[in-house]
Amino acid sequence: MIRTNRHRIGLLVAFMIASYGLSPAIAQQDENVESRCDVDFPGGTLSDYVETVRKACPDGTASIVVKSEALGLQVPPVKLVAVTAVAAMKILEGPYTTDDGLRARVDVRTHHIRASGYMAMNVTASISSKNLSSAVWSVEEALIYGQTAEMILEAVEAAFSLFPTKADISYHPPTRLLIVR
Repeated sequence: MIRTNRHRIGLLVAFMIASYGLSPAIAQQDENVESRCDVDFPGGTLSDYVETVRKACPDGTASIVVKSEALGLQVPPVKLVAVTAVAAMKILEGPYTTDDGLRARVDVRTHHIRASGYMAMNVTASISSKNLSSAVWSVEEALIYGQTAEMILEAVEAAFSLFPTKADISYHPPTRLLIVR
């Protein structure tokens, strides 16, 4: 019986201490909650998007650094409600295609500045070069069955006209090889 009461008293004391200890912590935590904002972006460049976020979320967003290779990437229209500046920037992460058909990947890194409560964001893009590949085909069989080199080249050019990038096509008559890059 005495042991049970001690246990109950110990729990009660622990609860009271925890209550006193938590109250200031909860109040302090509320002061450091990052503000939320609404972002309504009509579409445009990544640079335009960053400026829209800065205007919509003025608290703590001035420290956004965008590397030059990421500035001109196109961002579709975005509408966000009650998001933090970090969340608004993090949605930029992922694959993109540049205006000239290159592939890009955007990354957003956040850096907490010690003891100040502030944060800096770094937006980078890694852009890969065009993937070039070559293929060589023998067209000898088509020539044997009555096709001409001109007919084959026209057919290949028509097929490649469906792709967004231009292909280099060459025919080598002595070997009857079609070369495409």
